[in-house]
This record gives sequence, structure tokens and C-alpha cells, in this order.
Amino acid sequence: VVEVSGSNFASVLQMFFQHALVLVVVVSAAPKASSPPKKYLVELCSEEARPSVEAELGRLGIEVHRHLRYLTRLPSLFVHDDEEPPVVEGICDVHAVRKTRTSLRDSASSWREEMMPAGKYWHKDRINQNYLPLDGDDSSLGDGHGATIFVFDTGLDATHPEFAAASSSSSSSSFQGGRRQVRNVASYVEGEDFEWWPEMGWGLSLKKKPSADLVENNDRHGHGSMTSSLAAGATLGVAPSANLYHFKVLDDTGWGDDEWSLLAFDRVAELVATGAVTGPTAISISYGDACDRGDVEFCRYSNPSALAVASLVRDLGVQVVIAAGNDDDDGCFYVPQASSDALSAGASDVDDFVATWSNVGPCVDVIAPGVDMPLALSSKAKGDWYEKVFDGGSYAVASGTSFAAPMTAGTLAVYATLVRETNVTNVTTVDAARVLLAVATHKAVQQTEMRSEANCPNEDRFLRTPASYEAGFLEHRMLPALGSSQGNPLAFLDAPFLEALCPVPPDRRHWPPPPKERIEHREVLRSRRRQHSRDLHRVFSPHESHFPRHLFTTFHLRAALIAMVCLFFGFLLFYLTQ
Repeated sequence: VVEVSGSNFASVLQMFFQHALVLVVVVSAAPKASSPPKKYLVELCSEEARPSVEAELGRLGIEVHRHLRYLTRLPSLFVHDDEEPPVVEGICDVHAVRKTRTSLRDSASSWREEMMPAGKYWHKDRINQNYLPLDGDDSSLGDGHGATIFVFDTGLDATHPEFAAASSSSSSSSFQGGRRQVRNVASYVEGEDFEWWPEMGWGLSLKKKPSADLVENNDRHGHGSMTSSLAAGATLGVAPSANLYHFKVLDDTGWGDDEWSLLAFDRVAELVATGAVTGPTAISISYGDACDRGDVEFCRYSNPSALAVASLVRDLGVQVVIAAGNDDDDGCFYVPQASSDALSAGASDVDDFVATWSNVGPCVDVIAPGVDMPLALSSKAKGDWYEKVFDGGSYAVASGTSFAAPMTAGTLAVYATLVRETNVTNVTTVDAARVLLAVATHKAVQQTEMRSEANCPNEDRFLRTPASYEAGFLEHRMLPALGSSQGNPLAFLDAPFLEALCPVPPDRRHWPPPPKERIEHREVLRSRRRQHSRDLHRVFSPHESHFPRHLFTTFHLRAALIAMVCLFFGFLLFYLTQ
């Protein structure tokens, strides 16, 4: 046994404690890692101003990062710089690039039997009939063959059984010779940036060739494969024969920004404008966030996302469908879903109640299933927010207006193919959207006791697809809905489109709310969601944490750990010297 005197041991501890304090001071004084440059969207006054603006920005030492060239109503470019670029001649406005997030709620109740209460998946069973109860028939008069759906999201597991039959080979003949095409076309997420489909001539601005594994499955979050499966999955999708092309604009945590989204918009505009993509085309989007102003006119018509949507809808006939959002609020204050030309979809449950967290109001155009939805699960998905799984982990259940949007996009593909059979030429998904609204079921959905009664007729439109036994659906449902059986039955395709059926809300001051208020609001919504769900067990989504994402950094954790060690030895030193 070796004895050490208390005084010697105390001296050693005291010396260690002094050195540890010096270390804490050094770490605390160390400069933080430099933050990445900020992103800005520079809105040009005209396309002709692009060369002169780029030259002037270059003279100022500001490098142009990327261009938007095909969104006719939004000629613009992106710059990454520490300071906001000046408004020189030819620049009409400069916008700080916003963050966006998935329109996903927490995990839902869920076993496979609950998803098929009448023998078929409830979401498809529900939309091909007017009212409850479910009849056990999920058939459709159309399957979307010949239409194209672009999904902007977190990526796609193209090897999943819902898509694998259409994406089993990368050869040109296989993709073009089959009944439809499914492909991960591009990713604009930093670190994974690619555009790649040489056999279709789509690698137009290729930066790097992605690995085969990345093209097959780049969905490490899960949300993108889920939304894609409802739009055009083989068994879950409303339009199982539509072409499905995925653009990754959200990272593996479910977050993205306007730059990635607008780049995807611009690429779709290019593909349609140049004839690389033909036929009825729709875009499905299941993300968004608060508009950066409380000005409704700006949110609906003038913000960059609204201008991008208008470019596609009005100039190219590509209908954009967007999830209404999950903020239990007026959808007119959230973008891109507030865009006046977008088709915005709110969510309902199996009992036809509008979800208590679904955004509503004059900027929401249709209600579709979105609570406790059966979904394809990516084999690379990480996290536990989709905790409830079935079929060996290939499928999961979740809730959100995220899932109402792709169902609506799939329905557009179905109607576009049906209207085309009436010998009307050049049918677009914008035309199909008019049909969708004309035949929507009324007086089906209702509000829960936790919400006030619906005060806008927009919320009384429930998504409707024709069952296979309804051969005369368009004639029998559409004409009565239009109130006329005379003349051209499709003359209404030239009528005004997507006009709000109730007044838009007044502008809001102090909008958007500060982060603390938004976090508190989400807590209230979580409480409501637990009451609405048939299963009270919930798992928080990783991107909707109780705390701001920047609250704890590696720097703070290291400093706290060192401080705790010093405190421990300090108490020990004090004890030994008494």
C-alpha cells in the first residue's frame, strides 16, 4: 500500500485545476468557425438585363452562383455572399433565400389492418366515392398513363416495390419501352449536386456523374419515397402508370431552401419548354414555411415562389400542387402554398374530419386524405418518426398535408388522361385541375370540435376520382357540377381558374412570428394532434425539435464538458484541503 499525503495530493489537484481553468479560457476565447456565406436571389427586371447585371456584380467582386433562365416571370440569379448585393441597374429586387421544411406530422397509429378497414387501402377506397362508409372498392377509371409527375422532395428509393418494375434498368430501351418511367433525375442538395439522365438527354448541366447507388436510392430521410408512392406508386398511388421523376430539394433532415426549390422549378420549365417532356405534366410539392412578409398580395402573387409557379402554370400549362401546411392557420401566409396559381391541398382523416393541424382558408383549394396514411418506406430512411412499419419495414404510416398533395397530383394525371379521351387536344394538367374542382364532392368533410366551423367554401371540396364502374363519370358528374348540359361540355376549361370562394384575410403585422412563438405554437398543435389521433403515442419529427437547431453546437458542448470536469475537481480539492 502506497500512502500519499493529503497535502501532496491537494497540490497536484490544485495545479491540474489551474491548468484546466487556463484551458477553459483558451477554448472560450478561440474564434468560432466561419459561417458559410448567405444566399440571395437577385430578381432581374428583364432577361435582357442579365449580362450587364452579371458583369456589374463581377466588378464588385460578387460571383454569380447559379441562374434561373426558364421561369419567364422570374428572370433571376443566385449569389452566395456575406453581404446582401446592392441593387444596381437591371436588378428589381433582392431576396434572402428562405429555409423550407417538409409538411410532415408525427408518426401515426398503425397496423396494416387499420389501413384497410374495408379490405382496400383506405385513402384510395375513399376518394372514388362521394360519402362514407367505405365500400371496399379502390378502382379507378384511369391510371395516369401518358402523364408525367415531378416530385420535389427528399429523394426517392427507386428500388422499392412500388417503383422497381419501372426503374429496374438504366438502359434507354428499358426506360422508353416500358409502360412508364421512374427515375431520380436530379439533386440540388449541397454535397450531392447532380443532374443525370444521359439516355434521355437530360444531363444538360452535369457537374458530376452520380454513383449508381445514388440514382437508385438517395432518400435517407424517407419523406420523398412516401409522397412519391401516393402520387404514382404501383399499389398505393392514384396514378400508378404515370411517369414519375424525382428532384431532390430537401436534405436528409427534411430541410431545404428556396434556391434548391427554384432550381428544380427552372429545370422542369426548361424540359417542358424545349420539348424534352411532353404530355400532361404536374409537380407535387410537400414543403414550405411562413411567408417572410405579412402582406397577402406578396405571399400570393409577388414572392419568388409565386412567380415561379405562375411561370409554369400560366406559360407552360404545368399545374403545381402544394401541401397546404400543418400550422392550423390560414394558408395564405405560407409559401409556396399561398401561390395564387398553385393547387393547395389540406388533409382529412378516415372519418372525413379535416385534420386539426391542417392549414385552411381561401388559399386552400381542396381537401384530400392525409391522416394515418400507408406509405412506401425507403430502405435508407433514418430516424424513428415513422416508428410504425409493416410488411417487413417496406411500408410505414405517417400524417400530414404532405400526403394530400401527391394524391391530388395523381388525380390530376388521371383526369388529364380522361379528358384527353374526349378528343380535346393539347390537354394540360391545368385543364385537369379545372375538372378536379368541378367534380369535387361537397358536404363530405367536416371540422372537429377543436376547430371553429369552416367559413370558406374552399374547404368543402373533397378530392374525387372516378371508379372503374363509372363509365360516364365526366358527363354525369361534371356537367351537373357546372350547371349546364348545353354546348361544349368542356367549354369551362377557358373559365377563370382557382378564384378564392371567400375573402382573403387582412395583412398581418409582425409576421412571421419569432422562433420562440412558433415553437410554442407547434407544442399546441402536438397536443391537438394527440387528441385527434386514434393512438396517443407520438414520436417527434427530427426537424421539429423542442429547441432551435442552433441551440447546442460542438463548441458549446466541449466548453461545457471542460467546465464540468473543472467543477468536479474543484469540489474534490476543496474537500481534501478541509
